[in-house]
Amino acid sequence: MAEKTGKVLTAWRWYPLMAVVLAFASQGAGATATQGLSTVYVFIQDELSLTRWQLGLITTSVFAAGTLTALPGGWALDRYSVRRVYPLMLAFMGVAFMTYSLGDAFWHILLTSAFMGCLLPVSNPAASMMVLEWAPPRMRGMAMGLKQAAVPATGMVCAAVIPSLADALGWRPVLFGLGFVALAVGLLVGLFYRPKPSSAIASEDRYPFLQGLKLVALDRRMLGASLVSIIMIGLFFVNVTYLILFLRESMGFSVAVAGLGLATFHLSSVVGRILWGVISDGPMKGRRVPVLFIIFSLASVVLFAMAFLTPETPRVFVWVLVSGLGLTVAAFQGLFYTHIAEVVGPALTGTALGFNGTLLRFGPIAIPPAFGLIVDRADGDYQVAWMVTAVLALLALLSLRLMAGPKEVASRDGS
Repeated sequence: MAEKTGKVLTAWRWYPLMAVVLAFASQGAGATATQGLSTVYVFIQDELSLTRWQLGLITTSVFAAGTLTALPGGWALDRYSVRRVYPLMLAFMGVAFMTYSLGDAFWHILLTSAFMGCLLPVSNPAASMMVLEWAPPRMRGMAMGLKQAAVPATGMVCAAVIPSLADALGWRPVLFGLGFVALAVGLLVGLFYRPKPSSAIASEDRYPFLQGLKLVALDRRMLGASLVSIIMIGLFFVNVTYLILFLRESMGFSVAVAGLGLATFHLSSVVGRILWGVISDGPMKGRRVPVLFIIFSLASVVLFAMAFLTPETPRVFVWVLVSGLGLTVAAFQGLFYTHIAEVVGPALTGTALGFNGTLLRFGPIAIPPAFGLIVDRADGDYQVAWMVTAVLALLALLSLRLMAGPKEVASRDGS
């Protein structure tokens, strides 16, 4: 019965669009692990009397735990398929959210966050594979950009809704509710997602874990991609963590207006992720690296300009730069993951994205705290810190040379 239902679904002419919508919804559900959880930090801090350092450890525990599971999680997607692995991961994520409400100690929050972090690395590779299986090659960049737009879109919705709900109901019921959302989306993926019949990989063509890892780890393009993602994901979380503080402390904005700045950053990211995908699919004829070169070049310029903002700077110029951050630092992901998948081919997509996901986590673990330390050492002056981020963006730009190369599927012998 299930097999017959699957054939009916995949034969529907609009099913590719449905697959992209499911990928968008599931990517958004996965993003609540960071975008949703962070919106209740202030309530957790007040209730448990946590220091800022302890609060930062919650985010660190999420990303640090993910380094242990990103690679095996990606391999499991290659080996056992998205439909078998992804709904299970979303279900456990729902359980993790509900578990937050069961304890009232800091160690409980950290352990639950680490459990959440172990699950999170499956989300991006799985949702990416859903899009790559069903989106036509001529629209792949745009479709991946749309899927990736779920992350900042989730950030906007969570920032707008969750604090008010947590203030009225308490943070525990809100996180419990997010658990139901994750469970519901996991159920939808399990019921309605089917792999594309023509994309099925024969069991003899699926790589053993160590062989797949070797092929990916020794590929120069994947090493370049890992360096790029460590830097750029780190810079993304610099803005998520410090943009409100910068606008309030250095620019003299109120908390409400500074929060609007972060919302503008996320909104620009949604637009940018789709826009760059359209440009890559259309005028650039499917080329990804040249478009990434443009994005990173603009990012370095915008980050450098941030260093020279003062309270006297016209507000319009401030909003232009904040929008520029969203269009560059926060908008490269769709094209980036599309390029990785096209380089390694369908048999290694999960392993490659898992390998990249393992290494990129060192970016948000290390770069945002370093940014904050530079600001602290400068007595609250952000200028040098912004200049350092501009240099890092240039380093990512130079690393694109390592990513460039022919799009080809790795062979069994690694040639």
